[in-house]
Amino acid sequence: MWSVGTAAYQVEGGWQQDGRAQSIWDTYCHKEERSTGDVASDSYNNLYRDTAALQILGVAHYRFSISWSRLFPNGTEDGHSQAGHSYYRALIDRLKEVGIEPVVTLYHWDLPQRLQDLYGGWLNESMVDIFQAYAKACFKLFGKDVKYWITIDNPYVVAWHGYSTGKLPPGIKGKKLLGYRAGHNLIKVRRCKRCVYVCIFLF
Repeated sequence: MWSVGTAAYQVEGGWQQDGRAQSIWDTYCHKEERSTGDVASDSYNNLYRDTAALQILGVAHYRFSISWSRLFPNGTEDGHSQAGHSYYRALIDRLKEVGIEPVVTLYHWDLPQRLQDLYGGWLNESMVDIFQAYAKACFKLFGKDVKYWITIDNPYVVAWHGYSTGKLPPGIKGKKLLGYRAGHNLIKVRRCKRCVYVCIFLF
């Protein structure tokens, strides 16, 4: 399986385009005055350019992540964005058209800021059911054409550097206690038979 992979915040850009809401990465990078993903490689506006590059590389699979706040700006499935849906539908259709198998990561560290504000992010056990509803909504929208799903990219980094060291969004310096709490909730995300869930904790 010769493949390449990206994360939505790394490549999409268009951070306020077509109703996309703010994620914890937007908040963190703007607050810390760091380099941002506001534009990135502008993949959101250059779908055919980027899929052509994948063809040149000759890859069989392409792993990308869904920006939760682009597809569901409210953070929940009742706030579905048609523009976000159209973008990911066009990407998946184009990949299938050129013979590249899509591999979709549901969560690559970019929690909608609204969920961070309302619940405290992964520190709150409510996130387990919220994520499950989000995952089911994605399966319903794209499951017919996506065989391979990854639930959460590197949950160790999400828990430890997001909620313990504060080195990554949401930037909480909660030491071991909050790192373990976030990790516990991430582990509780139910494994779906259609998902690949890799979880390694090295506390």
